[in-house]
Amino acid sequence: MNLCLTLIRSVVRSLRGSPRYCVAVVSIVALSVGGVTGVFALMYGTLLRPLPYREPDRLVLLFEHVAQFAHLVDTPYIPVNAMHFTEWRQHASSFSDMALFGWREETLSGIDGGAPANVGVAQVWPSFLGTLGVSPWLGRDFDESESEPGKGGGVLISYRFWREHFGPDPGAVGRKIILDDRVYDVAGVLPEEFVFPDTSRALPMFFDAQAIDILRPFELRSPNPEGNFNWWVIGRLSNGVDARHAKSELDTICAGIAETWSERIDLSSVVRPLHLSMVGDSRKPLLLAFAAVGLVLLIGCLNLASLALNRVRNRSGEIATHAAMGAAPGKLVGQFLCEGLLLGIAGGCAGIALAAGLTDALRNWYAVDLPLIDSVSVDLPVTLCALAAGILSVALFSAAAARFVVKLPPNASLLGSGRANTQSRAGRRAAEILVAGQVALGITLLVLASLLLQSLQNALDRDPGFDMSGAAITKVSVSRNKYDGSVSQANAYNAMLREIEAIPSVLSAGLVSLPPLGGANNVSDISAVGEAEVPPLERPFANFRWASANYFAAMGLPILKGRVFPDFNTTQPEVVISEGVARALWPGREPIGRELTGLAGEPLKVVAVVPDAFLESLETESSLMVYQPHWYDNVPRALWLVIRAQVDPLSLSDSVRKAVWSVDPEAPLAAFEPARSLVDRSLATRVFAATTIGLFSLLAFVLAGLGVYSVAAESMSRRTREVGIRCALGAPFERVRRDLVLNGMYPVFIGLGVGNACAYGLALLLEGMFFGVEPSDPLVYLAASAAVVLAALLACYAPMRRVSAATITDALRST
Repeated sequence: MNLCLTLIRSVVRSLRGSPRYCVAVVSIVALSVGGVTGVFALMYGTLLRPLPYREPDRLVLLFEHVAQFAHLVDTPYIPVNAMHFTEWRQHASSFSDMALFGWREETLSGIDGGAPANVGVAQVWPSFLGTLGVSPWLGRDFDESESEPGKGGGVLISYRFWREHFGPDPGAVGRKIILDDRVYDVAGVLPEEFVFPDTSRALPMFFDAQAIDILRPFELRSPNPEGNFNWWVIGRLSNGVDARHAKSELDTICAGIAETWSERIDLSSVVRPLHLSMVGDSRKPLLLAFAAVGLVLLIGCLNLASLALNRVRNRSGEIATHAAMGAAPGKLVGQFLCEGLLLGIAGGCAGIALAAGLTDALRNWYAVDLPLIDSVSVDLPVTLCALAAGILSVALFSAAAARFVVKLPPNASLLGSGRANTQSRAGRRAAEILVAGQVALGITLLVLASLLLQSLQNALDRDPGFDMSGAAITKVSVSRNKYDGSVSQANAYNAMLREIEAIPSVLSAGLVSLPPLGGANNVSDISAVGEAEVPPLERPFANFRWASANYFAAMGLPILKGRVFPDFNTTQPEVVISEGVARALWPGREPIGRELTGLAGEPLKVVAVVPDAFLESLETESSLMVYQPHWYDNVPRALWLVIRAQVDPLSLSDSVRKAVWSVDPEAPLAAFEPARSLVDRSLATRVFAATTIGLFSLLAFVLAGLGVYSVAAESMSRRTREVGIRCALGAPFERVRRDLVLNGMYPVFIGLGVGNACAYGLALLLEGMFFGVEPSDPLVYLAASAAVVLAALLACYAPMRRVSAATITDALRST
């Protein structure tokens, strides 16, 4: 014990005399470990942590694939037909159970007289919770009979919803709530830890799901076996059954279903792990961010190695003296190891605090659209890993550097600390390798970050097809039961629009069922009326939108030709189409006045053409769009309200709410957002990837620059006497300076060559993440290399100037 205390006191006394070294080591460890821990916590919470269900590895998400649809849709598989699901559930023995589900927004009312509000409601097959392996916390689960029309009178509510609306009150079970004017009994309360399986990332063609607060039974109403692929299906594999066997069995059932179709189709199933489906494309940017921060940690470790090596060289005389006096090598190594442990603990603790702040910032950052993001935290396993990384990174390099000097003969160390203050060949080679490694890793990250940032800029520079300035969006809905049919509902919406447009500073207001970049919905094949008949499976597919007449002016969608339809028309319905529809149906001909088939196959007259619109992202190709009047053909209950104003439209939110409620006091409105948020959400994954990699590449750049500076300063300070001798012998002063800089830049150029080669290889592997930029773009590599060379020159110039500024006499007298 006394020996340990003596060692600790000796280490503390030694570190107290080197404050700059301590600050440098703790800072590098804190930055490196903090970044790694924050990103690892994010990756662990979303990718690695098991889903909060019973035996989650047996849960799979089921899709269908129709070969004849492959050229019409942007995804390799599509959701499931409800009738096909019932056939699977009845005949497939590879699953212990399966359940169908979907979600939408509905208007909630009837709770203690509170104001109506939109809530996320999931329609689920009664076996949904049983398939997941979850039981209600209060109350009962659904009964199998509740899938029959008119039998599902109960709902399950989330724990959060129960606390917010019922007190919390255990007597909430049996209370009544009203959804879209239909009364339901609260059958039970879900557990607090329950997470609804958000599968919206599984298919890019579908709009993101909102938070789900209520589950109600799915009612099967005579499904059409030849269409309506609208539903998600989750299955639990039976014991001993793998996904391949399950798919083979489902494919056999699908072949039987396909024989009943009026046209020949190739129908098959797709079986994917639930966790993989929930993560979707989020895996790529997360793995890339973790790899980037891992490179930063490696650069930090190389920096620590350089610092530790310089420290033991500076203390080589002290070490040699102790060794000459009989000190055991293990004791000398133990002292450096203890120094590393103390500094590693301090840096690790600082890194954990930094990681906690980074995690909170990432959770609240709009660009982070990741599954299970709310459950991400710096918990005990993550904390222990971070602390271990900080301790080991410092301790091991400190011990290795100490061992490097201890292995030298005592007389060599004594000579190295005296007047012959030059660097050994082995020590110089080790320092150069460390510098080259840091530069190689830094340039690799810098190139990848430049490619990602250029891709993001290319996407942002792309014309979205609408004018975002001066526009805001929100969602408004009315009850279908309150208004008798679509016409009555449209009259209410028209009255709201008139009240809103009467507000001072409002230029126009319009309604649409789904805004640009909102995803795909109501997709159907289209054909030109009066033209040669095209088989249904060969027709182009278009997205249908319900819109008001002023929507195009409010959204900033210019009318390229023709006129908009009126707010209400009792004659033949008129539609506005995108340029892509005109090219697909009437190439090279005038589309105005012609007719196309609608969702139900009825003829619709084209009265105007607008620019093409993007469905999911500005990086994808534009899609075919058909805008039909908002009063026609079973209009959706909830519509998006678009407002364009002379002032900031968000400042008019209270006035807009009053205008809407003057027509219908029970119409709920969502929060107002600028139209710019449509683009921001569509590029959230790319913004996250580009920003995180950019920040880590900047950190790597700084760490690599510090590494170059520390090695150059140490190397040049040891060559002070050499400089004096060369100048005394008549060497030109400028030549001496140039040689010093070139010697310092030699490992930098080696690192540049290796790093650029590695960056190119990685860029080829990640080519799918770039947009509008080639992985081999020479300007990116040249710019990144120039930045590194400039930083390295600055890092070498400062110590070179200090060494060369010394007089010849001072240089010769240096020790």
